[in-house]
This record gives sequence, structure tokens and C-alpha cells, in this order.
Amino acid sequence: MAAKARSAWQRWGLRGTAPLAALVLLAAFMVPANAAPYGGGVENTGLFQLEGDTTPTACPPNDWAGLYNAFQADNTTPPCGSDGFKFVADGVGSADSTYWSGGGSKDAYDPALGPWMWAPNDVSPDKNDIDNAFAAAYHLGGGTSATDLTRFLFFGADRFNTSGDAQMGFQFLQADTCLAGPVGTTSAGDPACPAGTPNQTANAGKFVDPTTGDPVHHTNGDVLALVNFNNGGTLGLSAVFVWSGGATPPDGSGHYVQTLTGNGAAADCKTITPPDNFCSTSNTGNLTGEPVWPYTAKNQKGKTITSYTPSAFIEGGINLNAIPNSGSCFPSFLAETRSSAGPSSGLGLTAQLKDLAFGKFELCGSGITTTPKDGSGGTIDSGGLFIGSGGSVKATDSADLIVSGIDTWSGTIKFFLCGPFDTSSTATCDGTTGQTPDQVGTQIGTDAQGAVNQDTPMPFLSQQATITDPGRYCWRAEFTSPTPGVPDATDGTATECFIVNKVQTTISTRQFVYPQDKVVVDLPSAGTLTGKITFRLFDTAANCGADDGTATSTGLLYNEGPTDMTGAAPQAATTNNTTVAVTSDTTVYWHVVYDSTDSSQIGSESACTESTTVSYAGNDSNITLP
Repeated sequence: MAAKARSAWQRWGLRGTAPLAALVLLAAFMVPANAAPYGGGVENTGLFQLEGDTTPTACPPNDWAGLYNAFQADNTTPPCGSDGFKFVADGVGSADSTYWSGGGSKDAYDPALGPWMWAPNDVSPDKNDIDNAFAAAYHLGGGTSATDLTRFLFFGADRFNTSGDAQMGFQFLQADTCLAGPVGTTSAGDPACPAGTPNQTANAGKFVDPTTGDPVHHTNGDVLALVNFNNGGTLGLSAVFVWSGGATPPDGSGHYVQTLTGNGAAADCKTITPPDNFCSTSNTGNLTGEPVWPYTAKNQKGKTITSYTPSAFIEGGINLNAIPNSGSCFPSFLAETRSSAGPSSGLGLTAQLKDLAFGKFELCGSGITTTPKDGSGGTIDSGGLFIGSGGSVKATDSADLIVSGIDTWSGTIKFFLCGPFDTSSTATCDGTTGQTPDQVGTQIGTDAQGAVNQDTPMPFLSQQATITDPGRYCWRAEFTSPTPGVPDATDGTATECFIVNKVQTTISTRQFVYPQDKVVVDLPSAGTLTGKITFRLFDTAANCGADDGTATSTGLLYNEGPTDMTGAAPQAATTNNTTVAVTSDTTVYWHVVYDSTDSSQIGSESACTESTTVSYAGNDSNITLP
């Protein structure tokens, strides 16, 4: 039975875990369209505590300190039963190299069109300087069925100085994003683009795609959470927004639409009442001994502060199923601050942003593994394929696609064939342009024939390629994803290569025998023979001995004669049998009769003791004999 394309929420786990100097990387989540509703609030799921502190230090119950410690002990799996967790030490002051820059760096604007900009210059007041940021994801329900799941996102951060009101935001983007640079001589650190990202000089300071180097756009379904609070930890207005109205593919059109709202104590996780799909809270008192991670606070009256004072820490949670049209995967995460006029200040999106904590957590992923096959999808043996008698041979490619972290997706698998290369070549079909020999290849089949989604059985077989020339050939398969957050994937490695051989001739044989006989008729002394000679071939000695000379004699296989035999004795005659062949192991017997027409002579005959025994070995029985 063919397996369906694999995409399971169970695959959500830590990927590419980075040192603590990295920025917050948020898990990528799927919100199923028909998920069964969760009846309780985000603050009392039993999965994670939202009580305005970080303890206990070990799970369960689950809180930030416990997740942090478990992650430090084992950073290969999500800690404390979570679906994902990330901690980012953003740093403060000179230790922080990522701040918002420029007038277009506002929540209301598309990243590419604003444009959003980052810089290492500290433009953040102390009260808006993020020290650490963190996020975790959990789910309730469902066994293995995505439609039974309710998923939750929990987020938090701490700040350098608590001497003023502030607003903090948490933004989750479906575009895979990195920070282009360096800006001046400073890179963005962990969230910086890889060295191989193109166009970094031209786009230095922008938020770009790590593959193309082009500035990214907002995608329908991006999520933003905003929370206002004061220096005593009192909460003000808060809300969750979803980017809507944009084009597909994204082009910068659209805008954030407010979907969930909270106000003061009514939205505080410690006091909230339904509807409670989103809440936040802050510490209103000193939290002695917290946090368990390194924390830098501004000295107060000459005293070194190593634990949380009121409003140093903020946390919150969102029931993702309660957000209409929320995105599927969020590979990019932003924690941000801006100045606030107090807890009752509005939720406008045009304020200039201050500090930036940025990171990625690629829980939505894709991978494709391909294997060359013969024309019917069967295995190609080590000797390769052979061009047939018709001058061609068929070949296909088998692609096994895995998409993880999301339950509903679509895309296209394109197949390309390169070759023929010399059989000793090490060239592949990796898609690199400008190579000799060509390594881009010819597309086999159409885009429509390569359409796939979460229900497509895997492995997925390409259309047939017709090959007429011998040599080395290599396939490449490319998965292109229009689903936001799900990356493209390709396989054009050497395992995709195979050999096509010249037409191979074959030889087989099957023996057969036309039994022949020769007779000599003589007289006791010189004289002349006048008569007729007849050759008769029988299947057994008994039938031969019982020959009655008629055409219906039992066991008669062949008759030749009577033929005239005249002349001085001795006279010889030979058969010319071309019609009766012996094709299997057997013994046949000759009966030869000479009838004299000379009245002075008597005819003669053989005694059926002359035989021919035929034995065969190594014959090809498929060969048709005459």
C-alpha cells in the first residue's frame, strides 16, 4: 500500500538548536480549519503556568524555569512535554547588536515596503531594552488527528529597566527571514543571514529571504500580539492581530486586522474571565531568586540587581485555534518594544519600534529523496538500463516527499533529466547553470502532472522519459511550495544517476537433425543392376521390422523413393531428407528396400538394425524448429 505524503504535528521538535546568544526562535504551528474547540481558557490548560513568575525550576508543572533547565540538560528534544521551545539571550546595551532603525520600522508596514530596517545602534530607552525572550508551544487533544487538536503559543520576555511604562510585541512571520548585513562593520549575530545569501550589500539592514536575498513580505495569516504595561506590572490594553487582505504570492498588500482584545485586569492571566483565548501578565512584586538564567538589570541607587523587580518580566498565551485565518507555519519570530504613554494607551500600529529580538525556529520543514527507476517504476539493477530493439528505453524517477509540522499543504514536484554524460563522468543534475556538460536538464512531464498535497500517496513517480542514446543520466526533483512557511526542497545528488547501455544482442541455440542414409547395392560378380531403391524411416525397431511397404505402415516417419537405380554394380544412393527432423532425444531406424527389375536378380532389403540415436543438451526450447 502506498504511503501518503507525510506531515504530522508529532514531528514538531527542536531544529537547529542554537547557543543562548541566539534570538528567540518560535515554533511553527498549524491551525486546523475544523479543529474541535477547546472549552477552557489559555490560562488554565494544565499545560503551562501563566502566573506572573518563572518557577518551578523543574517540570511538572511547566513554567519557563523548568523548560530552560530541561533544555540546558538536553537540547535535542522539546522539554517538558512541549511541542517546541526556544530561549534567546538578546543582550542589553553594547551586548545587543539588533535594534530597529528608520521610519519604516513600524508594525503597520510590510517588511519590504516599509521598509523594516535593523541596525546595531542603540536607539532603545533602558525601559524598552529586551534582555531575554522565550517561547513555547503545547497542544491539547487528539491522538494523531490534527482536527482534534487545540494548539497554544506561550511567550515571554524580560527587560533591562523597569522605571517606566512600555509596550511589548511578539510578531510571528510565515516568511523565512534573516537580517542582511553587516550594517557598517557589525553583523546581526545569530539572526544574521548566511554568508551565501546574495544581495546582502545592496540590502544591508533589511529583513530578507536567506535564499534569494530579497526583502520579505507579510503573508496572510502572520500574527502580532501587543501588550501595554506600567512600571508596577499593571496591564493595560492588549490585542492580537492577523495580517489579512494580501495577495498570493505576497506582494506587500494587506494590513493587520485586530482579532482578540484585552483590557487591564480583564485580560490579566491571573484574573481573566471568559472569553479567555488570549491573556498576558507581569510580575507585580519582587521575584527573589528569579530568573534561573543570566539576567542583566539596570542598577538601582547603586545596587546591583540580579533578580526581577516589579514589571521586569512579562508573559502571555494565545489559543491559536481562536485566531481566524491564522497562518500555518511561523519560521520567523520578532520580539519588539516601543514607548508607551501608559497601560491605557492605544493599540495603534504606527509607533516607532525600539529594541528588536529576532530569530527563527523551523518546525515546518520539507525534504525530498529520489531514486531512479525503470519505465514501469521498477528497480534499476547495477548494470543499468539497456536500449531496446526499438532503439529506446524508458526511465522514471521516484520521489519520496516529507513535509513536517503542518497538516494541510500543497505544491509541485518537477522532474528534470540530464545527460547523456560519459559513463566515467561524475557530473550530476544539480541544477547549476553554466556547467559543461549541462547540469540543468530537461523537464520531464508538466507542472500540472507534478501537483501534490497532503493526500498524495508517496513515493510519487515521474512521467516516463524516452532515452535513445547510451551514457550516464541523472535526475533532479524539485519540490516548490506555495504554502507559507513550508520551504522548497530538491534532490539532484549522485544517487540520482544511472547508466544506459547500448543495445545488447543475445544468442541462443537449438540443435536439430534431419536423419540421412546411404545405401550401396552390389552383385557377387561383375554385372549390371536394374531396379528401384526405397528409404523408409521408422520410430522403433519393431515398427521398422513390421514394415508392410505401404504409406500407412505403423510408425513410418519418412519415405523417399522408389528411385531408379541402374548401372554397373555396385550402385550407391543417398537420401535427401529435408522435411522430417529429430528434435528431441530419441532413436530412429532405417528400412532400405531394393526391388530388382532384372529377372535374373533378386531384390534385397536392410534388417532394421541400422539406427540413429540423437541426444541433446543445452538447447533453447523457445526456438521454433523447421
